[in-house]
Amino acid sequence: MSSLASERSIFDLMDSSRYSEADPKDLECFSKIFKVREHPGTLVVSEELAEKYGGLAGERRQRVLSVTNVVITQQTLFNEERTKKPQTFFDTGVGLDDPTSGGGAACDFCQWETLTAEDEWGRVETANVVTASNLFKAHGLHGCLLFKHHDPLQFTSEQVSQLLSAADEWLQQAHAVRPDAQHPLLLWNCLPRAGASQFHGHAQIMLSSVDFPEFERLRHGALEYASSGSKSHVDPEAAVAQYYRDVARAHRAVGLLREFGTEGDKVQCYANMSPLKDMEVVLIGRHLTSSAFATALHNILRCLIDDRGVRTFNVGISGMALGSGQAREGSQAAQIAAPVVARIVSRGSLKSRASDFGALELFGGSSIGHSDPYRVMASLDDFMGKKG
Repeated sequence: MSSLASERSIFDLMDSSRYSEADPKDLECFSKIFKVREHPGTLVVSEELAEKYGGLAGERRQRVLSVTNVVITQQTLFNEERTKKPQTFFDTGVGLDDPTSGGGAACDFCQWETLTAEDEWGRVETANVVTASNLFKAHGLHGCLLFKHHDPLQFTSEQVSQLLSAADEWLQQAHAVRPDAQHPLLLWNCLPRAGASQFHGHAQIMLSSVDFPEFERLRHGALEYASSGSKSHVDPEAAVAQYYRDVARAHRAVGLLREFGTEGDKVQCYANMSPLKDMEVVLIGRHLTSSAFATALHNILRCLIDDRGVRTFNVGISGMALGSGQAREGSQAAQIAAPVVARIVSRGSLKSRASDFGALELFGGSSIGHSDPYRVMASLDDFMGKKG
């Protein structure tokens, strides 16, 4: 399946004529949310340096592009020349090293009945997933979602659906025990490079009585964005919902948005043009247990793993509803409720010993864009085309 995304590059954002046929309102969202700037770089390359790295000696020019989401102050820097940057810290091993040699008796999570803790309300269990209480908590309400199979890179759409359903049930039970805890977060770290301490496939679920700073920053940015030019009060949740509608429209304007699902259960996803980390895909849905949301999350991950060679990744999901009084599927309130949002990123090569987080990310607040978002979206288009 050919993809229009395969014919484009992130550097095309500098050429407005490439998007002349886009909806004017979508383009307006793009111009309000994103600032794109080109920063030319000039350097002089010696003959010795050119010979070592296969380049041309003399004065050289490079194009650096910054794409900044001004609402959430997230910036990514792109330079095609950086894809040729030599790496001197490579692990000579196979990279995918399972310290338990395939699980079983050597894996705590394979023996979850006896070697994992329970929450005070017990466990949530499905055919393929079971919950545990995190033995080393980062929050008071902090659980684990364990696949019953061992391999962290092998999972089906049904298994992902059960993971999300178990997470939803865990959140409802945790919220019933502590009603003041109203800030949920689901985290899925695959393999140690992404922060996992166990090889066995698992995710984490938290419910906090204080908001996570990232979402507080999002709320403030969305409120400022929604109230621009308006003197009337704007509800914070409605502001976040408006921001996600508009950021999706911005990506549609430049050909990076896709929609999946059926009438009444649709989701949107886009390859982020200002990715926090490599190959970031953002998935927007109505609720955590949506069939379309689970299917799309599975397909995005399988595309990254099977087609783009990703072996270590992070998934973060926020915006889950709590309690029967909250906005759920089919309710009128769901029209203005903040959506459920999953962010998926690759954490680089397992064979690279160099971190993908450095001082630029930590102290400058900018990320390096390794994979062009249009290449990521082209891969997803091809993957979905093969699935029919």
